[in-house]
Amino acid sequence: MGSEPKVCGLRFRKLGQRITSRIVAAPLLIAAGCVFAPAQSKAPARTRNPHGALSVPCENCHTAMGWKPIRSLPEFDHNRETAFPLRGMHQDVACARCHLKLEFHEVGSQCAECHADIHRQQFGDRCETCHTVLGWTEAVRQLRDHQNRFPLFGAHAAAACDSCHRGAAQGVFTGLDTQCSGCHLNEYHNTRMPEHPAAGFSTHCAQCHTADGWAGARFDHARMTNFPLTGAHLRASCNSCHAGGRYHGIQADCYGCHARDYEHAVHPNHAAAGFPRACVTCHSTLDWTAPSF
Repeated sequence: MGSEPKVCGLRFRKLGQRITSRIVAAPLLIAAGCVFAPAQSKAPARTRNPHGALSVPCENCHTAMGWKPIRSLPEFDHNRETAFPLRGMHQDVACARCHLKLEFHEVGSQCAECHADIHRQQFGDRCETCHTVLGWTEAVRQLRDHQNRFPLFGAHAAAACDSCHRGAAQGVFTGLDTQCSGCHLNEYHNTRMPEHPAAGFSTHCAQCHTADGWAGARFDHARMTNFPLTGAHLRASCNSCHAGGRYHGIQADCYGCHARDYEHAVHPNHAAAGFPRACVTCHSTLDWTAPSF
């Protein structure tokens, strides 16, 4: 090697020498075997959502003037958007009392994770075995007296006694039906989306609902209908198959719902080619675009 460094086949007097004319220098360097890579412009980094995996639009809580303060009445349904419905005294608690961090999911859902145990673990860490969301003192006797064949959990713990014991003024507390329909038959008959009686749903509400509330129902489609929902069917709305609230007599074969897709397919023309109407012959429930023909 000589004393003068060689870069891409060209000799320069000094390593730090600058090329004064890029227009002239570029062809010379290309001819010498150099390859120029265009400067990579970095895309501006996106601001990470400080609240974590939250699908609620920012404007539901914030204003265009700034992030703080938030709107006086944020559009956020805690009962529907989270697995922790706000009942009783929890309804009046400020958000920051429980959500100490901006990452809203990093908060406990057990009583002992927010409330100091004045009993010093003498009765375990399940406050709800003695208390309800109505308060620490007034609900102790009520719940203790109710540790019978129908313990009070979820929304039942926040319900007033006379909402179930209609004859409470006359001292009627026994002989009540402990089945869901004993109290909730009106809700069953008056539900429209979907209509429960027309759909033949059971009056045992616990098959789909929890004691926390009606929202967030879980319907076991495979067990109740013998038609498991997989792939894209999991993302489909109920009405896309059960149009008009019709739940009985729905065809379970592919063509029953996808006749339009079959008849309008042109690459290739399914009807002209005489392809079978059982879509699963070539397609999967994941999507249409990756057939295995």
